[in-house]
Amino acid sequence: MSPTTAFIIDISGALIIGLIAGLILQKQGYSFSRYFVTGFLDGAGILGIALKIIMDYL
Repeated sequence: MSPTTAFIIDISGALIIGLIAGLILQKQGYSFSRYFVTGFLDGAGILGIALKIIMDYL
C-alpha cells in the first residue's frame, strides 16, 4: 500500500467517523460541529496507527 493510498483511506475514514459521531450526538442535543471535529481527530489518529501497522507488516 502506498503512502498516498493510506492517507486517502485515513482521511476518508476519519470524515465518515466524524460525520456519524456528529449526527448521533446532535440527535441527543449536543453540538454537531464540536463532536464532528472531535470524532474526525480521534478517527484520524486511530486509523493512522492501524494503517501504519498494516503498512509495516505488508
